[in-house]
Amino acid sequence: MDAASVDGVFRDLWEVSQIELSDLYTKLEKGLFLKQRDAQFVDTMRQMFLFEHSTTAESRIPESLMASLFHTLGQCDEVNVVPNAIERLCVAILKEVSPSEQTRVYQVNSDNSNSVMSSIPSSLTLPVVACQFDEDILTKTMTQVIHWISTVGIDPSAQITGLLFATICGFYHPKTLSMEQKPVVMRQVIEWLNSASLSQAPNPYTHKIFKKESEQNVTEIDGSLNTGTFTLMNIGQYYTPDQMLTIHSFSVLRKWLLLYDGNDSAQNWQFLPLIQEHCFRVLEQCHRKCRVAADEEVEEAVFQECISILDQLCQIDVQFVPKTFDVIKRQAAKMCHNSDKAVSFLRLLQFILNHGESMMCDPDDVLTTYFSAFLGEKCTDYNVGFETVTFVEANLEKLCRKTEILQKYFPNLFKIIAWSPRNFVSEFVDILPATVTTHTAIEIFHMILDLPCLSAAMETVLLQTKPSDVDNLSSDRNTNTCTSMEAFLNPLQKPLFNFILRHKGGQGDTISRLDVLHKVLQDLVNHPRVRQSASVVPDLLRTFFCNNSPRWWKGIGE
Repeated sequence: MDAASVDGVFRDLWEVSQIELSDLYTKLEKGLFLKQRDAQFVDTMRQMFLFEHSTTAESRIPESLMASLFHTLGQCDEVNVVPNAIERLCVAILKEVSPSEQTRVYQVNSDNSNSVMSSIPSSLTLPVVACQFDEDILTKTMTQVIHWISTVGIDPSAQITGLLFATICGFYHPKTLSMEQKPVVMRQVIEWLNSASLSQAPNPYTHKIFKKESEQNVTEIDGSLNTGTFTLMNIGQYYTPDQMLTIHSFSVLRKWLLLYDGNDSAQNWQFLPLIQEHCFRVLEQCHRKCRVAADEEVEEAVFQECISILDQLCQIDVQFVPKTFDVIKRQAAKMCHNSDKAVSFLRLLQFILNHGESMMCDPDDVLTTYFSAFLGEKCTDYNVGFETVTFVEANLEKLCRKTEILQKYFPNLFKIIAWSPRNFVSEFVDILPATVTTHTAIEIFHMILDLPCLSAAMETVLLQTKPSDVDNLSSDRNTNTCTSMEAFLNPLQKPLFNFILRHKGGQGDTISRLDVLHKVLQDLVNHPRVRQSASVVPDLLRTFFCNNSPRWWKGIGE
């Protein structure tokens, strides 16, 4: 369905009258009590869900319909009574109307044996409970959830739902999780991480009565047979329940480490070395060559998460730093020439910046590799730009105190906002003062003024590498469409581009042939990116002059 069709559906829903809505409620309530429900009824439930999803007004579902939705969920423990689609739609509708006093009433009354909630399998209603934002209800439910997580023999799907519920509530509502409950969950997560079987699950869609399928082990991401412990980097056609528990456990591991409290008993966290060893195993797997191209993105995402977990682990206990730091340094050495892994390299850089001081390691070399080579090559990558700006903003104090990297490589940082002028204005307002010194003030002042030229020069480089993109330029520009590209290829004018596209500062404040550069870039003056870039210049200039300190003015005066 295209965007226009989707807009049409929502427009129709917004125009539903109160009478039509009442009819929908009545039809839905009657259908919920029928034993046989056809496809038309499922469509009615979908319509109800879409209406609740699209409306901005407070929902007032009739009490009787609310009771029917909960009652329908209460039948889900009986085999083949409620089709899966209806079960999920009931949960989806209740989530949309939450938080509300109506849904809260049914949660509070759940202890009453006559309540419609009394027979509901709680794993189904956990998403509804999580939407209530009521800490009393969440705390009460958490006790039952912790019991599921820590008890052997509970349905794995319920344990997974419970683990996700505990993670969300524990992270966003810390008071719902007691000091005693946190290590209980962590111990179980570690057990699930390291206890999954290596055999693939049988095909659930085939039923061979007289022939038993031979067991096949999961493989590594490069296709070789796995001979170690199972991790989320292992590939199987179908996964067993314990393997799914391993995958979900890894996905929430960093959140649980963030919940660690320094007041927790060290005895409760003796399992932390197992996390370190598991992450080392996953890192080793992440350097295997993927058989399927689509797995490369998964591999990189897992690598980044793994480094973040190790970083958090070392912040909890410094005894993990020496061994982990050696591994991180080896990882950085492997990736220092591969700019395609820029975001992953940034995770390594964050670790080194956080723990390098305790290991007497100067971060200048890895910082230079990233901010010079990687960022210079990948500044037009939106993901790299976002991650870089986020990294710099989060580490401004460390970068200014320990290094001079921002004062050296600010031209590459300016390329990010020149390429995405709409996206990072507020962030650059925070970052800009950290780049200015008595030595860089004049150069940065000219850099801000020349920001539209930088955008045009970067666009010229893109057009040179992709000539077919010439047609995408604004139709309002001059008819001579090749001026900037011809200048870029002209040896006499190439130095103009080399200067405006420089990676490092300190090569001069500006150029004497600036009027020539303006002339050769004239054909891009009406390009959308160039015009947007020009619109952010006043904001940056205002920041430059408003954050004035004597050292800045001394530099400008000289």
